[in-house]
Parts: sequence; C-alpha cells; structure tokens
Amino acid sequence: MPVWGLTETNLSGLASAYQLFDRGWNPETYRVCAPATNVSSIHEGLRRDTQAVNQLVVFLKTGVIVPAN
Repeated sequence: MPVWGLTETNLSGLASAYQLFDRGWNPETYRVCAPATNVSSIHEGLRRDTQAVNQLVVFLKTGVIVPAN
C-alpha cells in the first residue's frame, strides 16, 4: 500500500527506511482524524510482532535495514 508523501524505492544505499506492516485494517478508517470508536489490536499487535521488533532492534543497534520477508 502506498504511504502518502513517501516514494517507494529499493533498499540499496539507503541510510534509513520506513516499513509499513499490513495488519489487515482498512486504511479508509483513518481518513478522518478522530479517536477510534472501539479498541484496536493494531498497535498492540505490532509491538508484539517478533519480525517487526527484530527489524527495529537491528536497525537501531546497527543502522542495517532488514528487508521484510
């Protein structure tokens, strides 16, 4: 899914990157800036996603960008 304001590119030669994780939610929900109407597992789910956490740890410790599988 495209991220508004960012250009997609390959990983070669980048010093930093943004990884978008598809957690199965409908992005149209966030077109209006308003509090969620119910509890969402999206943020908690990502914090508990081993692959996401490992990618972040490696990047913060080494600066290496780990491609998503």
